[in-house]
Amino acid sequence: MYKIFYEILNKFDDAICLINSDKTVVFVNDKYCSLYEKKPEEILGKHYYSLFSPDEYSLADKRFEMILSSDEPVNFNWIIIKDNGEVSSVTSFNYKVQIDGNTMVVVKLHEVSVERNMELMLRQSEKLAHIGGWEFEVNTNKLRWSDEVFRIHEMNSRVVPDLDACLSFYEPDSREELVNSVKDAIDNFKPFDKCFKFVTQKGNKKWVRVSCRPESILGNTLRLYGAIQDVTEMIFNEQELNKLSLVARSTANGVIITNKDDRIEWINSGFTKMYGYTLDEVFNKKPTEILRGSKWNENITDNNNNPTESPEPISRELINYKKDGSPFWVHIEANPFHDIEGKFLGYLTITTDIDPIKQSEEQLRINNEELKKTNEELDQFVYSMSHDIRAPLTSVLGLISVARMETGETNQSNYISLIEKNVYRLDRLVKDIINYSQNARVEIQPEHINFQELLNIAIESSNYHPNFKLVRIESEISENNLLISDKHRLKIILSNLISNAIKYHDTDKKDPYIMIKITIDSDRANIKVSDNGRGIPDKIRQKIFKMFFSTDISSEGAGLGLYIVNETIKKLRGSIEYSSEIGIGTKFTVIIPNLGNSNAS
Repeated sequence: MYKIFYEILNKFDDAICLINSDKTVVFVNDKYCSLYEKKPEEILGKHYYSLFSPDEYSLADKRFEMILSSDEPVNFNWIIIKDNGEVSSVTSFNYKVQIDGNTMVVVKLHEVSVERNMELMLRQSEKLAHIGGWEFEVNTNKLRWSDEVFRIHEMNSRVVPDLDACLSFYEPDSREELVNSVKDAIDNFKPFDKCFKFVTQKGNKKWVRVSCRPESILGNTLRLYGAIQDVTEMIFNEQELNKLSLVARSTANGVIITNKDDRIEWINSGFTKMYGYTLDEVFNKKPTEILRGSKWNENITDNNNNPTESPEPISRELINYKKDGSPFWVHIEANPFHDIEGKFLGYLTITTDIDPIKQSEEQLRINNEELKKTNEELDQFVYSMSHDIRAPLTSVLGLISVARMETGETNQSNYISLIEKNVYRLDRLVKDIINYSQNARVEIQPEHINFQELLNIAIESSNYHPNFKLVRIESEISENNLLISDKHRLKIILSNLISNAIKYHDTDKKDPYIMIKITIDSDRANIKVSDNGRGIPDKIRQKIFKMFFSTDISSEGAGLGLYIVNETIKKLRGSIEYSSEIGIGTKFTVIIPNLGNSNAS
């Protein structure tokens, strides 16, 4: 029986002791021993004084006699000083009992230190979480608040207002909803948990969350109880987050959120439109794993290259690659974000497509280079033309003056020939100027090309030169396909190449010749002009396409021919190359795209 009794009393949370009328202890449970930090054998069979200090004996005796003389339980507060000096506050519940004809005293000790600590912890938790408790008695309309509720209302007084005054703190639309929710809880026993707009006694606007639970007996609601929480900051953060989320989702920019290991956790629709990837395709991958390609700058590393260092904001321009492999320029702004303790969590990166801007910058750079080149050429052009145009005119004027003084027909005929030569020279120069100007300004005029007709015109345009009748000119045209190109520009190319071949030929050779071969396929025309003339010295091969450069210092030409040929071919997006050997001859090969082919276009 004792064992059963012992097991039952050991289940109690309170400390229990049984004292005989002679003041000896006959029973203690484990909680009692734990409270005094003693073993059962140190307490059982001994005078209960053994648990007190000598200065407490008198008070303990008085209380013991009070218990024996009373038929009602006797309660009082007590301080326990343990052997280690630790102090505990307890409430002692005492009453006498009769066991087997013996009068005994049952002592139940309830440690209030823990209870008070729990209460303090609860109040502190309420304060930290901005949560207060409330209770409303339906029959009496009596309202009770915890301390935190007063703080939420910013009230200095600790007098709970009546129900109407309490409701006046809520803004009109929220007040109506709260009244209806309270009425529904009383009438229909429906709990609620809602957020309301709220104005404190000091006039500060807040959001509060009110929860309510009804308590009823036999179909009647006796009371309502619940909690009120200041959720202003949470609502504000949620609203701001919704705004940011709306911006992130609706912006055309790409938005990426990466974790501390620089792995992607979220992308917006703008990123998907910009790069072609979905979230499933990039989740948990590093941006550098999917966005880099052959033009990637090797100096660029992951955002979080060294996690031990404090991450810094990143702003740079670089080439990224889309899902289809196409490169494009982007500007990225990557900002680190942290938790409330300042611990680095990851990066929020915004990418902007700046490819059109970069293309414009590149076009502007090209235009500037072309403008610089044009200005330099113009300066040189004006200087050279002033000399090249004046020279033949001065010669003509001089020859006319001399011819007037001569009476013999033979001499006059020679002078006329020299005048004619200078006029041809001047005419050729004017044509070169016109061709140069038109090539720079006039757009390409595509049309069907008759190469035989063009070749005849080009050859005929050089018949004034003294070498023309001394050089054999042959041609071979294979027009299996139709060429579409600019007729005027092709005439310029052929005329200048043939004219140069005639002008710089070696007429002392046994059979001086010029061979022109033209073949046409679906993509291009291949034009080859070869001769067995003098050849071009190695030392000047890098200069022959420059403006005003002549391969022969004794030549009377302006040095524009091959320069115009090269510029004209560039305009047609073609190419020119040549091979030459001194004393053997020279061969020019020109490739002209067929504008009738879509690939060439």
